[in-house]
Amino acid sequence: MSEPRLFWLERDVDTSGVSGTGRVADGVLWADGTVSLRWRGATPSSAHFDNLSAIEGVHGHGGSTRVVWADDQPAPAPARPRRPSAVPDDHPLDGLGDLALALGGAPDSWTGDALLLIARSDAPHRRELSTGIAWLVTAYLLWQSFTTTAGETESPRAGRFLATLDAFPGELV
Repeated sequence: MSEPRLFWLERDVDTSGVSGTGRVADGVLWADGTVSLRWRGATPSSAHFDNLSAIEGVHGHGGSTRVVWADDQPAPAPARPRRPSAVPDDHPLDGLGDLALALGGAPDSWTGDALLLIARSDAPHRRELSTGIAWLVTAYLLWQSFTTTAGETESPRAGRFLATLDAFPGELV
C-alpha cells in the first residue's frame, strides 16, 4: 500500500453500552500499516495502533463492529509489524527471550510477555490470541517448528528465521 486509506468503524451492537451503534469512529490506515482512530460521540478521543488487526481484536467485539472502507476497496492483507531485530543474523534463538529480541522487542517487554502467554496456551487459546496478535502467534509457531524439526542439532539463527517469517505467505493459526 502506498497511500493512506480512510475507513470508519460501524457498530451493529453496542456490547459495552458506551459508544452506541452506527458509525462510531473514523480512521486512517497509514502507508506503513499503522492506524489512527478518532472516536465520535460526546467525549471524542484518539488512539493509535500498530496495525488494523489490533483494532479489530480490541474493538471488533466478535463481529459486532466492523471496518468499512471509504473507498469501497477490499481490505489490504494485514501487514506483519516488525521492528528492527535487536540481535545479529547469526544469533541463535535458544528461547523465548531470544525470539523476543529477534522480533524487535525484549524479554521483559510486551513482546516477551505475549510470547510467554502464547507458549503457555493450548491450541484453542492460541486461536483466540490470534484475533489480536496473529503475527506474533505465527512467529511463535514458526519458531517452534524450527526448534522441533527432526535432525536440527542447534537453534535456528535469527537471520534465517526472520527471512522465513517475512516470506511466509499466511498465518499458522
